[in-house]
Amino acid sequence: MEDDRIEEDQLLEDSQQAKENSDIRLSPFPLCGPCSLIDKTKQATSICKICEGEFLCDECTTQHKALKWTKSHPLSSIDLSAGNNETSQLLELKSKYLQTVNEDPTKLKKPGKPTAIEIKFDQVQLSWAQPIQFRERDCFEVSFKENKPDTRWKVYGDSFSTCSCILVNLKTDTQYVFRVRVVYVDMEGPYSEESDIIQTPRSTASEMVEFSVRVGEQNIIPARYALPLKEIKAARNNTARTRKFVVGNEQYRTPIEKTIMMVGETGTGKSTLVDGMANYLLGVDWSDPFRFQLVVLEDDEKTKSHNQALSQTEWITCYTIHPQKGSRYAHTINIIDTPGFGDTRGIERDREIVDQIRELFTSKGDKGVTEIDAVCFLIKAPDARLTAIQSYIFQSIMSLFGKNIEDNICSLITFADGDDPPVYAALKESNLPFGERFTFNNSGLFVNNKNVSPKSLAPIFWHMGLQSFDNFFKHIDTLFRKSLQQTGDVLIERKRIEATLETLQPNLNAALNIVKELKDEIEILEKNKSIIAENTNFEYTVDETHQVKNALLPGEYVTCCTHCHYTCHRPCGIPNDADKHGCAAMSGGICTVCPARCHWTQHQNTPYYFTFETVKVRKTYAEMEKKYKDASGKKLSQEDILRKMREKLQQMVETITKMMEVVKNSNERLTEIALRPNPLTMSEHIKQMIENENVTKKKGYQARVDTLYRLLEKTKIADTAQKLNEEFDTVGVKGNAKDTFLKGLQGVFKLFGFKLS
Repeated sequence: MEDDRIEEDQLLEDSQQAKENSDIRLSPFPLCGPCSLIDKTKQATSICKICEGEFLCDECTTQHKALKWTKSHPLSSIDLSAGNNETSQLLELKSKYLQTVNEDPTKLKKPGKPTAIEIKFDQVQLSWAQPIQFRERDCFEVSFKENKPDTRWKVYGDSFSTCSCILVNLKTDTQYVFRVRVVYVDMEGPYSEESDIIQTPRSTASEMVEFSVRVGEQNIIPARYALPLKEIKAARNNTARTRKFVVGNEQYRTPIEKTIMMVGETGTGKSTLVDGMANYLLGVDWSDPFRFQLVVLEDDEKTKSHNQALSQTEWITCYTIHPQKGSRYAHTINIIDTPGFGDTRGIERDREIVDQIRELFTSKGDKGVTEIDAVCFLIKAPDARLTAIQSYIFQSIMSLFGKNIEDNICSLITFADGDDPPVYAALKESNLPFGERFTFNNSGLFVNNKNVSPKSLAPIFWHMGLQSFDNFFKHIDTLFRKSLQQTGDVLIERKRIEATLETLQPNLNAALNIVKELKDEIEILEKNKSIIAENTNFEYTVDETHQVKNALLPGEYVTCCTHCHYTCHRPCGIPNDADKHGCAAMSGGICTVCPARCHWTQHQNTPYYFTFETVKVRKTYAEMEKKYKDASGKKLSQEDILRKMREKLQQMVETITKMMEVVKNSNERLTEIALRPNPLTMSEHIKQMIENENVTKKKGYQARVDTLYRLLEKTKIADTAQKLNEEFDTVGVKGNAKDTFLKGLQGVFKLFGFKLS
């Protein structure tokens, strides 16, 4: 109560002071109003026509022109010379105003008439003159209504501490009037004079809908429209399944472009968020009777649109949206929509998506993308913990990018309810660079917006989405654009490792089999020396490793060396022999896999591939002797034959060593440039994924388990190579061959996160 009394006394004191100031201002030589309020006496040199005829000195005039909410106010110089009608009229107007204030002290609390500084399709920036009585603890309340009969005034949700504000979420193409009052600590002041009629222009969306095609059922509210898209035909890559579309007139392309990539697990609402982003950019408002759909599905994708277990997006699509008059964002936006990782087709499908991304980032011209501003991970808000499959997916996706992309990563949290979602803790625990986080709930995007229940959360989610998009694009403006050259290099090196490991694994197994054959033959020859000396037709049975041809599956491609008769890459995504220089097994035009390191032109897409098989063979010593007899025809001793057998093994070891050297070099390069380590180090996650599949037994689980086991086998390559190294001593492989093999083995161990014992 005492504080209220002090406040009331202060207001009376201010009123008395204002009257004294009024008397001063009515003098023949007008004084500066703002200076008078702080007990300074300065002669006025100009007068503001908007702020109730406010007198201003030179210093206050400069400040008045600088302030955001008054810089557009017209000012007139004060000229007291005889015959200056404008100054005389302004002085008379000011005199009448001050007399009115003297007669009615409430005028001291009345703000000036609101005027529009900037008008957009869904927002208006207002400015008004500050009343004489206004303190630091006071604030302004803005009311508005549509300029229609029988409409009521509404109080805008926020209050303001300055004489300017931006009112958002207004209707497009609508006439409004506004008024302002001061809210004091213990009372509300009088309303200002109503503003002139202010009309918001038509939004881009309301114009765009006239050129769009209605889709879906005709009774759906709001109506859905497919945006008018123009495909860039030169950008379509049917092999990699990448394509580009443009929304809007090309003449509105801006010098500054922003490119964002959307990646995430199947079922995170990625395509819906892309639709939401398009509606935001084009200026769709909650009250609009329509919504846009941006995402375009190919015919084969439409068959999956009702299956939540499958990603409905099979293609990587880049949507370019040019800003039109009234757009919410001033720059051209490129949105890269990618297929969802982790659907029921398993890791094989995820690999295909990685191949698609690699093609997009490494292709030249219209088919490629060379720079990016943000990589956006979509994650569901309710996920309190990341599952094994989610951890594997996020690690795998991040391992695709170069280190220079880390600062450009951000997270878009879907299915959020406004509070801090549980997934925040999971992201923190993961120790992965998920970057800035923005929350969305797209359930309000296509929901019925007519006769909405007061209890409905849809309008709240809609406005939450607008605010999140506002914050997201403000964040995008702060990011430095990054080249995808380093990311392209990461993808190429990862593909090279993958292709090499596909061939390295069977070669290691074959080498181990040859070691066993050699040991068996040494043992047989040692045990039967005397018998062999007397009978060269001595027979024995051993296991032998043979190379065999296998028919390719329909639609599968392979790269085989016609010179070495060797499978260098399977499966290969390049069907044409003329394009084999782009195969993952090639580097600088030379194959990194086949024994002779042949030129790419000696490689073809054959209808078969080679594998190694172990078969039991009956031999005679005479046949072996004949096989290894040297060119001179000299008869070989048992020691000579064993030496020849070791040479055969060493040839295979050299081939394996070269492959391990490729793996070592690629992995060292990845250590320098890749954002995250190779997912092959995640054997524990793979085991958990196998266990989860066996427990849930969802449709197609057995095929996914088989794929996971094959992936797990790859993580055992280091063990196989170590075992082969240990076996060398037992068959006499020594010297440079073993030393070189050991160096390659160290690189393989590093790839899988092991240490060589």
